[in-house]
Amino acid sequence: MSCKPHAVLAPYQPYGFIFNLTLPVENLYDPRSHFPTQYLAQPATTPALPKLIITLKDMPRWQIHVVPSTTAYVTVHDVLFAIYTQLRIGVVDGECAQVFASHPNADLRRSVRAAFYRRLEAMPEPYRLVEQEKGVKRVDFLGSKVRFAGLTPKSPRSPDEWVLLVS
Repeated sequence: MSCKPHAVLAPYQPYGFIFNLTLPVENLYDPRSHFPTQYLAQPATTPALPKLIITLKDMPRWQIHVVPSTTAYVTVHDVLFAIYTQLRIGVVDGECAQVFASHPNADLRRSVRAAFYRRLEAMPEPYRLVEQEKGVKRVDFLGSKVRFAGLTPKSPRSPDEWVLLVS
């Protein structure tokens, strides 16, 4: 079965909206985001699916499970909300060690550390210390590539499996 993402979730989509994966989905309602909010309630895929599993291209061990919140199918909002919330999961030391072991390049460590501090700097002062104590989150492993760039099918044989593209 061939499955396509909604136009706003497709790679290189023509809508030109910017979704920074470090910011809550609610920011899409800001007129400056240029996001057509009427699409949030529409099916995330054609045909509509009851669940999606999204992986990050460079971090396939972390799956983002998307289930419907208000309908029998996954919506555009469900996808963007799941990506945001599941990238906010904290990374424990053992998990960090496993990821770094599978990516022996020291650039990844520097990139994660820099992303962590950039994320902290973007927060209002009272929240910074609390967030710093929570530590590194999955979103920090994206480094400077925190812009949603679309979803692409992982395999034609698995219509519910997708890969998250970032830029």
